[in-house]
Amino acid sequence: MRLGKGEMMPKQNGLTLVVGATLSGSSMIAKLCAKNGAWIGDVEYEIPNDVQDYESYDHIRLAQLCRNAMGIEDRPDMQIDRDVIEDEFISFFDGLPTDTQPVVLKYQKAVHFLPYFRDKLGLKFKVVYACRNPFSRADSYWHKFGIKPFSIGIQEWELAYWNITDNAKGIPLYTVLYERFLTEPELEARQLFKFIGLSTKKVNLDAVDISKRHH
Repeated sequence: MRLGKGEMMPKQNGLTLVVGATLSGSSMIAKLCAKNGAWIGDVEYEIPNDVQDYESYDHIRLAQLCRNAMGIEDRPDMQIDRDVIEDEFISFFDGLPTDTQPVVLKYQKAVHFLPYFRDKLGLKFKVVYACRNPFSRADSYWHKFGIKPFSIGIQEWELAYWNITDNAKGIPLYTVLYERFLTEPELEARQLFKFIGLSTKKVNLDAVDISKRHH
């Protein structure tokens, strides 16, 4: 399917992309939305151990497509046709059931493709930015990956912040503050659901487990 300039892909009014630095609550957001009526993809798929951070097959597929597209820029010698990449993105997004329910997909590095999705593909979508206190995130980064000093974790937080600032201009954006979500989960969940288009009448908070918060 080839779209003309200014044309919009059909059925894409219920898509929300979740982005943000690692260890900032994006997985919690995806699982919370799934518990409350959002479609996040095929969760029955056997997810390989090296990609456990993805909650569904479609999260993995989106990551693969983005990585392939980044490969074109990083390695111009790669024999990947740009039109093929574009068609794969279009086929992927057009196959999502956004005409029947809100779809929530999580991939942090999708932040780099927000202008491409909007301007080149004509995609209509919203963005949720998972944000966390930079110092507590840096501490988690150290404990989980053994990466010191703190400055590296802080730099990654800054990079994620500037990426969302630059790339989400003109796109409906909602910021989820990780610490606030843990202290007032029901209130924060209702506000998030209102933005995404999920029902706020009854909120299932099973995905918000404070005991499993990043340390």
